[in-house]
Amino acid sequence: MCSAVAATLPLPDGIYPYSVVEQDLSAALKEYGHNLNINIEISPKVEGKLRGRLPSLSAKAFLDTICQSYALDWYYDGYTLHISTADERTTQFISLRTFSVTDLTQALVKLDFYDERYTVRAGPNAKTVIASGPPRYVSLIEQTVLALPHPERLRLTQHDNVPQTVIYRGGSVAVVKFGGSLAASEPKK
Repeated sequence: MCSAVAATLPLPDGIYPYSVVEQDLSAALKEYGHNLNINIEISPKVEGKLRGRLPSLSAKAFLDTICQSYALDWYYDGYTLHISTADERTTQFISLRTFSVTDLTQALVKLDFYDERYTVRAGPNAKTVIASGPPRYVSLIEQTVLALPHPERLRLTQHDNVPQTVIYRGGSVAVVKFGGSLAASEPKK
């Protein structure tokens, strides 16, 4: 399992002190997010009970162990830790419209959405991509395609370290830099 993730999940070093007697899996994961001050969204399909003693683990190892033990996926988009079941993984063919697979991959990397654990590969023709992974990951890929109808208009550069966010509102998509300037705004087509 590759440990590279999209955005860096802000987890502390050292042991994650958590004891389990018998606890609902979703409740334990919500408490994990609360204890580490991380927004967390858990699929309603996540079910099960944690029982018995867990070994002393780091926060990352705790998350990975729980997810592996209960066939769960996790994806951190830079704002929220999304946890879903492996059964919810999806594969989508996505039309790239006016740009290439390389353009899409570069945009995903620059936006800190790209996650090496999940698949983004060329589709059957040059204007499609096949994306596979947890629902939130595939959704962000689809939203990125919509936000980037003309990659040259979205001024993302390696030297641009200004924090920014993508806002989806009605029929438009905008990238807003936290300095208050609008980087790009394109209506959905």
